[in-house]
Amino acid sequence: MQPDKNFTTPSPAVFKSILIIHFALLVGQLLFAAVTFNLQAGKTHFEINTGDILTFIVPVFAVVGFLLCNMLGKRQLENIQTDATPTQKLAKYQTAMIIKSALLEGPSLFGIAVFFITGNLFFLMISGALMVYFLLITPTKERVFNDAKFNYDESF
Repeated sequence: MQPDKNFTTPSPAVFKSILIIHFALLVGQLLFAAVTFNLQAGKTHFEINTGDILTFIVPVFAVVGFLLCNMLGKRQLENIQTDATPTQKLAKYQTAMIIKSALLEGPSLFGIAVFFITGNLFFLMISGALMVYFLLITPTKERVFNDAKFNYDESF
C-alpha cells in the first residue's frame, strides 16, 4: 500500500532556500551596480543618444526580459498540478522563480555592464527599474501558497 501523498509536508527550509536564491540574485545585481557606479564616479552623465545603438538595445532587451519573465513564469506556475505533493509544488515553484529571476537578471546585468562601459546613467536607470520589479516579485508565503496551488489543509 502506498502512503497518502497529502500528508507529505515539505520542510520550511525549502521556502527559505527559495528566498535565499531570490535575494542572492538581487544582491548580486545591487553589488555589481554599486561597484560600477563607484568606479565611474565623476565620469557619469545622463543622455538619451538616438545615434547610439545601445540606447535601443538595452531597453528592448529589458522589455523582452520583463515580458518573457511574466509569460514563462506564468506558464511554469500553470504546470503545477493541484494533486501534487507539497514538496513537488514547492520544487515546481522554485523552478518557476529561478526562470523568472534569470529573465530579469540578464537584462539588468547587461544594462549595468553598458553603464560601466559608457558612463551613461540611462542604462543604470533601466537596470534599477528591473531590480525594483525583481524586489516586487519577492516570494512571500501567501504568494507561494496561491501560485503553487496549495490547498488549505497543506502547509509549508
